[in-house]
Amino acid sequence: MSGMIWGVLVLIISSFTQLFAFDFSFFNDIFVFIVGGAGFGLLLGAFLEASKNKLPFQPIMAQSITVSVGIWFLFFTGGLLLHILKPDRYHMEGSQHLQGFLLSILLGLIFGFFWISFSKNLKNI
Repeated sequence: MSGMIWGVLVLIISSFTQLFAFDFSFFNDIFVFIVGGAGFGLLLGAFLEASKNKLPFQPIMAQSITVSVGIWFLFFTGGLLLHILKPDRYHMEGSQHLQGFLLSILLGLIFGFFWISFSKNLKNI
């Protein structure tokens, strides 16, 4: 759920900043961003669950932001490697990378909020 919300926010923010051009219209891209956001959210949840007891700090909000930024960093590193290997095809765009970094922090915040909310609801059951 958090990833899908994040995907819609990414589409809205990216539409306003216009740091990169979309292939289709806003309404054609919304499904792709929702599915992509859900995938990123699932990936974040899996990494967070796997590393929950291994991180040096306990607040779930800090953990979710750290893991989300870590996943972004993995993707960024892959893109950097592609740029080094084929600079004529893969270009480094600093503003896009900065936006992606900030959006990964946003995903961590949204995911952490949902984690806290759902864990409170489970305690009440």
